[in-house]
Amino acid sequence: MHTGLCMTSSSTTTQSTVDLKIQEFSKHTDTSTAPPVLLLHGLLGSKRNFSTIGASLAAQLLKKRRIVGVDLRNHGENTHDWRDGMSYQEMALDVLHVMDREGLQQVVLVGHSVGGKVAQTLALLYPERIAGLVVLDIAPVHRRQKFRWAIVHIKRGGRKRTKVRI
Repeated sequence: MHTGLCMTSSSTTTQSTVDLKIQEFSKHTDTSTAPPVLLLHGLLGSKRNFSTIGASLAAQLLKKRRIVGVDLRNHGENTHDWRDGMSYQEMALDVLHVMDREGLQQVVLVGHSVGGKVAQTLALLYPERIAGLVVLDIAPVHRRQKFRWAIVHIKRGGRKRTKVRI
């Protein structure tokens, strides 16, 4: 059931979500009561973007907890299940599916850029599942202008030009 932006049920279906790949940055223990931290990368990024900060958090936090990097749909190691849809809500439900799969009742979300928008969306849809929210470097204002196109150069055995709407 959907009430405004807050959804009342947190179960997700595997047909509509992508089974996202994760990377553990900490050695967690089952006795830890501190909520885990999920790190969500930005557009064209991957969970590896958070390797340094993930390892640093794991070493420096006073309350030890799981620190987990997540590859968002169509990014990183998630090319096994390519999807045309990439709305913030779809990506938020993918992250919720990871939480359910990993048995995480509540998490602290840290999102950069698009990952920040996904984190905000998940927090709005399922506030009871979010223990904390950190949003880094996003454009929070809706711009009333036409989309611009950026040319992104990707090197993988050659040079490829890809259009990205910004």
